[in-house]
Amino acid sequence: MRVRTLSLICAVAVGFTTAGAGQELPSHSVEGQPLAANVVRLMTALELLGSALPEQTRAELQQAADSRDAARLQRLLDPHVLLAVMINPESRVKVVRGPAKGVLQQAGYTPVVVKVINESTVTKPLRIVSPQAGPPYSGVAELSMQRQQQMELHDSRAGGSGLGRFLHVEMFSDPPMTGNLSGLEVEYAIALIYGSEASKREATRPRIPRPDAGGAGSIERTGGNRPRVAALDQPA
Repeated sequence: MRVRTLSLICAVAVGFTTAGAGQELPSHSVEGQPLAANVVRLMTALELLGSALPEQTRAELQQAADSRDAARLQRLLDPHVLLAVMINPESRVKVVRGPAKGVLQQAGYTPVVVKVINESTVTKPLRIVSPQAGPPYSGVAELSMQRQQQMELHDSRAGGSGLGRFLHVEMFSDPPMTGNLSGLEVEYAIALIYGSEASKREATRPRIPRPDAGGAGSIERTGGNRPRVAALDQPA
C-alpha cells in the first residue's frame, strides 16, 4: 500500500497586478461553536502579527461568535479572505481568489486570511507552495553554505535558475492557530507571504500533484494545465 504524505498541498498562483479582488465566497453550513472559536483565534493571531482586522469588524465578529452564528461569521469575515481553499470529498484541492484586496509589503511578511472549505473533513496540515518561493539565486555549493553556517539558504533539490524566485510562503501555525486542519467543514487560517522585490510580480504553480505521487491532495485544473489565481496587488 502506498503511503501518502500527511499534508495537503495548496498550490497557489500569485499575481501582483492592479486587477480587482476575486469572487464573493458562498456561505457553507457548519457548526457555530467550533467556527466561532476558530474565528476568535484568527482575530487574536492577526493582532499578534500586526495585521488586526478593523475595529468595527472585530466587534461584529465577536458578537457573532458569542451567539455562535456561523452564517454571520462567514458574511463578516469572507470580505477579508484573500485565498479560498476548497477540498472535495476525494481530498482534491482547488484554490480561488477571495474578495480581499492584497498588498504585498516588500522585505516583510504579509499575513493573509485563507478560508478552507473542507468537504473531506481531513485533519492534515495544509501547505502552501510556489515555484517562485525560495532563494533568488542558484549554483551555490553546499560546502560553501556549510562554512558560512547558512545551510537554510541552500536547497540541493532546486534545479535551474533562481532568477524567478522572489517569495517565501508558509502557513502560520503558531499558537493560537494550529498546525493541522480541524476537520470542520469551514475554518479560517493564515498564510504568510514574504516578498523580496519591489514592482509587480506574478508567481505560478504549473505542476499538478496527484494524490498517489507524494501529496494527499491534488490541484484541480481551472483552465488549461496551469491553475492561476490572482492573489496580491503591487507591493506597498
